[in-house]
Amino acid sequence: MHFEDGVEGSQRRADAVARHVTGFGVATECGLGLLPRDEVRPTLEIHRALRAPVAH
Repeated sequence: MHFEDGVEGSQRRADAVARHVTGFGVATECGLGLLPRDEVRPTLEIHRALRAPVAH
C-alpha cells in the first residue's frame, strides 16, 4: 500500500489484486522505519482499514 493512496486507493489496489490472486497480505513498500513521523499513524490506520479479507 502507498500512504498517498489513502484507504480508498489502497482498497482499490487490494480489490484489483484479489481478482487475480488469493491469500495475499497488505504491506508498505519499504516498511515503517523510513516514514516521516507524521505519516506513521495514518499509515497504520490504512493497514487497520484493510485488515479484513477482500471480497472476491
